[in-house]
Amino acid sequence: MKKIIVTLAVLALIAGAAFAQPSVGGNLKIGTNLLWGNTELEEPLAGGTTVWDAYTNIVWAGDNAGGMMRLWTKSNEWVPEFFTFWWWKPIQQVRIQLGKNRDADFGHAQIAGWGYNAEAQGGVAIDKDRELTDYGNGYYGNESLAAIARTAAWWGGFGAGANDLGIALSLYPIPGFEVDICIPMQDGEGGWYKVASGTPTQAGKNGMKPGDSFTASNTYLSSKINFNVAVPDIGNIRFVADLQGKDDDDAIKTPNVHAAFYINAVDGMGIEIGAGFRNEFETIEIGAGYRLIAEALTFKARVGLVAKSPDTDNLLLGIGILPAYNLGKLVALFNAGFGIDLGETDVMDWFINPYISVPANSGRFYGGIKIHNLKSLGAEDVISWSIPIGWNVYF
Repeated sequence: MKKIIVTLAVLALIAGAAFAQPSVGGNLKIGTNLLWGNTELEEPLAGGTTVWDAYTNIVWAGDNAGGMMRLWTKSNEWVPEFFTFWWWKPIQQVRIQLGKNRDADFGHAQIAGWGYNAEAQGGVAIDKDRELTDYGNGYYGNESLAAIARTAAWWGGFGAGANDLGIALSLYPIPGFEVDICIPMQDGEGGWYKVASGTPTQAGKNGMKPGDSFTASNTYLSSKINFNVAVPDIGNIRFVADLQGKDDDDAIKTPNVHAAFYINAVDGMGIEIGAGFRNEFETIEIGAGYRLIAEALTFKARVGLVAKSPDTDNLLLGIGILPAYNLGKLVALFNAGFGIDLGETDVMDWFINPYISVPANSGRFYGGIKIHNLKSLGAEDVISWSIPIGWNVYF
């Protein structure tokens, strides 16, 4: 019976969007290094292809239903992945989404997040998920210290996490007020297919006791509840309770809490301020972003501050700046930042990353210089450098 109900629900969503005209689009972001090296190498190196994004989207949308499917890769091995989601809006006050959106829904950062370097990141621009992520050896989780300017305080949204395949129910009771209830229905390597196939014991390969992660209480106590209030002519206030499920003693964990205030009351200027409380409120985070657009000049900056525990002197600071000037045929940008452990001032990382962006028909060319001491591309106490170029093609 459960399988029949689920099947009928999915068919209803698809049928609601069936009369919408689908569109197909995508991109290829590929690049290489003309030269690269570090202070330990006797001779510079060259080459090395980087595929930082390649995908094809199929999008369909009607008046009250729609969805998207993406086939993509973010690795040089061209290992394909896909995600998909469907949405249905039976009435104006209710929207239901089923599936996973890796671009994430409801994220808080308006300036300091992905849009800071936008399409240039991952290749020519130094940003999160490449040089600013240390993949297990970072100072703060998997991050280099300089990454704190991007990530501190901000909730990344539903869909960004590994377990964020699920249901998102959005309610709009009055104009300007939104409540998003996000329920992750997947655990580890795929909770849905394991439950549906009647073999939840497969969860044991993730180091969990069979079936533990699929209890109703643990599933629903891992929900994310997001509030968004639009203040006319001022900006937005966002607040999320990121529930964390239960601990080993079956007690409910303290949720992570994030709040953000985005101000756009002045033409050409945006300011955002955020705060986050994680890890049983032992990690306190503050973030800020600033954007100024004055004709050909754009200036962005972001700051992050993390106190990992009130009982220690471990205070981490990250700062980034990004001035840009439109020269007509190209845009010149100067991306730079640093991170420092204020409790141990000799622990510091930094980067300098000027680059250009040149529009070219349905694509965009990028070229730049990277100089940094980030551990993710080299050993500690080594200064690395490179001259990358990249091409983004869209269709």
